[in-house]
Amino acid sequence: EEAATICSPPSRSPPPSENDNTSETSSYRLVRRNFPHYQSKNRLAIQNIYCSEGTRNSLLLQKWRTLFAKDMYHVLLRKPTAFTLLILISIWTALILIFALVYMLFDRFDSAKNCGLGNLGHPIGYAGAFAFSLETCTTVGYGLPNSTNGFFEPECGCLQFIIFLQMLGSMIFNAFFLAFLFARIARPEPRGAQLLFSNKAIVRRSSINSTWELCIRIFDTDASLGIVESNVRIYVMDWSKSDTAEQDVPISPVRISTPNDEVNNLLNTSMPCVSIHTIDTFSPLYPHDSDAVRKRCPYFVEDSGLMLREADAVAASRDNYECPICGETYGTLNRLRKHVEYNVFLEKESGVPREGSHQTIHITPEDCRPATPTKEQLRRKLQHLEIVCVVEGIDQLTAGSFQALQSYRLENIIIGDARFQHCVKMGKDGVIVDLENFHGVRYEKEQ
Repeated sequence: EEAATICSPPSRSPPPSENDNTSETSSYRLVRRNFPHYQSKNRLAIQNIYCSEGTRNSLLLQKWRTLFAKDMYHVLLRKPTAFTLLILISIWTALILIFALVYMLFDRFDSAKNCGLGNLGHPIGYAGAFAFSLETCTTVGYGLPNSTNGFFEPECGCLQFIIFLQMLGSMIFNAFFLAFLFARIARPEPRGAQLLFSNKAIVRRSSINSTWELCIRIFDTDASLGIVESNVRIYVMDWSKSDTAEQDVPISPVRISTPNDEVNNLLNTSMPCVSIHTIDTFSPLYPHDSDAVRKRCPYFVEDSGLMLREADAVAASRDNYECPICGETYGTLNRLRKHVEYNVFLEKESGVPREGSHQTIHITPEDCRPATPTKEQLRRKLQHLEIVCVVEGIDQLTAGSFQALQSYRLENIIIGDARFQHCVKMGKDGVIVDLENFHGVRYEKEQ
């Protein structure tokens, strides 16, 4: 008989101590939880630094500045809105001030001409030139400073050309400013803030077999306008060698069982759903590497560096084991055992010599049982790992793609017989999602 213990909301008592990993604080985190409701701001904690010294460092810095100059639009688009508006307004004001100086110098260069800026013998001052520059830039059309039509005289062609340049530059700047402002306001990136990830990830026993599986709950709070083509991906980062200069931090993508990554990992985020990764011998979360598995079973087929999963072999869509005698391949070791037993029976009946036959292979039912790691082995393996979950989709209103990120370290992972608490119920007007219970976890223990 089993009894279920309901984990209270985060404001109440914490989970049982056997699953409490908060004492093992992780120092490195690629995705920081710096947003309410245990979420992140969907930003990666990555910075660019220049480690060289002297002239080489100056050249490297100059190369990076050249790269940024080639894509200044997106560089400004990534900056905060207030900062970018301040930069653009400053540039616009500087252009007005520069053209005001040009108008003043032009009128003083040949004071004998009356082009409408100043009076004969009295060139326009900087204050008047600034007002005229502002008038030209905004195309208000108040008229020339001295209320004459000297601007239209043939000898004032130079002034006309200066005004043409300023108005042309103003139109181009206004087009860029409006395009930038629209792109900044209508960008789909903030849409990811409405995607919720569970505060805790659960590593539990599968209800199908004895293997462990990683479970992450996901929900879109703007459920009435669902995300188009939403899909999920999971990556694992190994921080155990982060202080070693000889190699980079390994980043490994993992296979996802639910939703099946062979059909694009599609999610229905309008309802709370759980993404599941099976921790099999191919998983980067498995406590032993694939070399140890091959040493334990000499019939294991090489993966050739591909991302594989045992579920495909169980479903007979791929083979994991090879018979060393006849070369036949099978998905599971138990199927290979049956193949060997059948051929041993035939060979004995036919009087086939033992040497070089299936009679030299000995596989027991005990060998066919999957090697399942313990909780402590999983905890030691997860101690230096960071699990990054990425949900990507298309917003219906803007038709723009966006991403939502969440990170899990050992202190955010529950290892044991746990399930997410139910948070969906029916109401008068439809389905009700209890966000207070969204992060809740219930623990199942044997009495």
